[in-house]
Amino acid sequence: MTALERDENISDLEDIREGGAALTAYAMLQYTDIPKQEREGIVTGLKKYCELDTLAMVMLYEHLGRYAVFCKIKCLHLSN
Repeated sequence: MTALERDENISDLEDIREGGAALTAYAMLQYTDIPKQEREGIVTGLKKYCELDTLAMVMLYEHLGRYAVFCKIKCLHLSN
């Protein structure tokens, strides 16, 4: 995405779907003077993004935990 395309999509930052957009949105909050309503929209978008990102990490952690148990059981079975 070019800088021009990114600037044109500033109003879409309320619907953050990937890490690059989250970084851009956070930087805007920190370093630019934007209207209160737009700022609130970006904050809401960041909260939604972080919630889903955290959920994905929890799901991955749980999956890896089950996989580790499976591997441990399989290794114990093979050693007998």
